[in-house]
Amino acid sequence: MSVVNLFLGIARIFLLSPSTELPPVTFTLDSGSDVHVIQLDDAVKYFTSKCASNLKVLGVSGTTSSAELQGHLVIIVQDDLGVLYKIDLGLAHGMSNVPVNLLSVSLLIKSGCIVHLEDGHCYLQLREDGSQIAIRCNNGMFEIDALPEMFDDDTEPYSSLQSYSVEGTSFTAFGNLTTWHRRLGHLSRNRLLSIHKSNAVDGVKLKGHNPVDVPCDTCAQSKIQRSAVPHERKFKDPASYFGHTVSSDVKSLSATTFCGSKYVVNFVDHYSLLGLVYFVRSKADIYGGLERYLTDMKSFGVTVKTLQTDRGSEYFSQEGDLIEDCDRNLHNFGKVCMAQDPIVRHVVQPVEMKEKVAVNSFRYLFRAVNSMLWEARLCPAFWDDTCAYAQYLWNRTPNVRTITDSTTPWTLLTGERARWDKFKVFGCDAWQHIPNNSLYKVPGIPRGHRSIFLGFDIGFGGFKNLHPADTRTYEHSSNCYFKKDFSYRQDAISFHDSQRAQL
Repeated sequence: MSVVNLFLGIARIFLLSPSTELPPVTFTLDSGSDVHVIQLDDAVKYFTSKCASNLKVLGVSGTTSSAELQGHLVIIVQDDLGVLYKIDLGLAHGMSNVPVNLLSVSLLIKSGCIVHLEDGHCYLQLREDGSQIAIRCNNGMFEIDALPEMFDDDTEPYSSLQSYSVEGTSFTAFGNLTTWHRRLGHLSRNRLLSIHKSNAVDGVKLKGHNPVDVPCDTCAQSKIQRSAVPHERKFKDPASYFGHTVSSDVKSLSATTFCGSKYVVNFVDHYSLLGLVYFVRSKADIYGGLERYLTDMKSFGVTVKTLQTDRGSEYFSQEGDLIEDCDRNLHNFGKVCMAQDPIVRHVVQPVEMKEKVAVNSFRYLFRAVNSMLWEARLCPAFWDDTCAYAQYLWNRTPNVRTITDSTTPWTLLTGERARWDKFKVFGCDAWQHIPNNSLYKVPGIPRGHRSIFLGFDIGFGGFKNLHPADTRTYEHSSNCYFKKDFSYRQDAISFHDSQRAQL
């Protein structure tokens, strides 16, 4: 509820009425008011959207009066050339004891109009480069006669009506911004007003008060887009110890490994970003990877408290005969979490939201996988060994969570300092001494054989090597010599692949 001080000694504007059937209405410009106040008889006649008003008005005599009515008022004014303009005055109030109709100068200026008062040259300008509507001085006051809005939406009685817009609001003669918005395939209202103001096309007529922030239900539903997934956290990760929160995701590969795996599931600890990867043949076996991960972490003395995943079917079951059954079926992955002591809390991300920590881990790992496989000229069937080695290297390298402490995820987990002295170029040739060789003393029989270095296994000592030509088996040995030159492999590997295809 506001109190307005009405100052009656300002200007009045007087213009010719565009029609003789309706009597003109006289308005007075008042610089001391922040609302439009109209005589009650005129308000009842010309207001639309009428309702009771709660406005309190403080008059020049010091007494307070109440307005009886409020509504929406649109008037028609005319410039010196006879061109008619509609001015949407917006909200106005009606009072029975107000002597004249008062227009707030501050509201007119705020809407973009220019009120110019000069001896012998007074005018109202609708915008900076718009037409000037003359103001007449009468006995020290300035008067304006105007015709209120009385047109239907579908009729155009005056072909000379012109439109204009001011600061995102259209004060016009004919047309409707919402209608044009719908006609032009739900084009942006801001663009429509910009086109209208630039006069780039003919036949555009707007009508009434046209704010640009009017919601459109059709646009809201048909143009909706998925929110962007942020690449950075707004707040610091709450994980303060190992096992506090672990993220998991599954990646499907087009190539099948020598062991028959087509999927890899990762588990990444939020506290240190230490990750472990497990390879499975189908999504139905993902929960087996979880069992192995929880067992491995317990062997290091770590109990997982919270596990975060996306809403993939391998993590979360939504099947059900009825709608109320959805989200209630307990998946095998959830059963494994419930079977732990203490129970692992499983948090499922909303629909279409990725599990960012696990996804970022996969992004790093498979960039390394692509690089190492290409340099070693190895076929895609080796992707599981390459991924395991990339994860092995990551766990023993400082990252954004551990660099401030000059340590690595592996050191935080075990207390052991990471060692890089045994790191080799992935896929390089390894000459391995044959242990317990029964032909060791036979002349002319080699005492070693050539294999391919494929990393390390946590549960085994020594280097993890593969014999691609004969047994195709993995062996672990510490007696190895390595050759890191791949230049000869470009042709040799094609021979190896052709042999594999024949087998």
